[in-house]
Amino acid sequence: MREENRKLIQEIEDKFRNSRFIILTNYRGLSANDMNLLRRKLRSNKVEYKIFKNTLLSIAVKSLGLENISPYLKGPTAIAFCNGDEIIFSKTLTEFIKAHEGLDIKIGLLDGKVIDGETLKLMSAIPSREVLLHKLVGLLNSGIGNLLAVLSAPINNLVQVLSAKVQQDGGREKNG
Repeated sequence: MREENRKLIQEIEDKFRNSRFIILTNYRGLSANDMNLLRRKLRSNKVEYKIFKNTLLSIAVKSLGLENISPYLKGPTAIAFCNGDEIIFSKTLTEFIKAHEGLDIKIGLLDGKVIDGETLKLMSAIPSREVLLHKLVGLLNSGIGNLLAVLSAPINNLVQVLSAKVQQDGGREKNG
């Protein structure tokens, strides 16, 4: 095997090891301009979109123990290696696929587990991490407000009863 191929296999292995989320795509029919546009969109989310020869990919995934993705290494294969927000990445890719013909998801890997295209589409429907955190903070704030209202209600009721009693008695003190 040529030294150049060994370096490429090592690069592939490193990218698979160092990426939490990976998506294999079929890019048949995608124009060069669309490919560059996709790369720019993905790069802003810490995603690298690369094309390798399937034979080199096969060797690399076999050495990594990922033989279960070997059947997907047929035809034009480009791989997106994500080191950013997985949800934003899957949204960006799914939206791009809807807007551009010639690009399909083959399969994905999240923390080494295989994910099919339908699951990836479902992932893209999940709000981003920031949106979920804002919703959580809102729920916690409303929960604290509700808790405060519930805890202060008995005291408020007591004050109202005492005020009514004072009003009823005409504001005068009774001496026993």
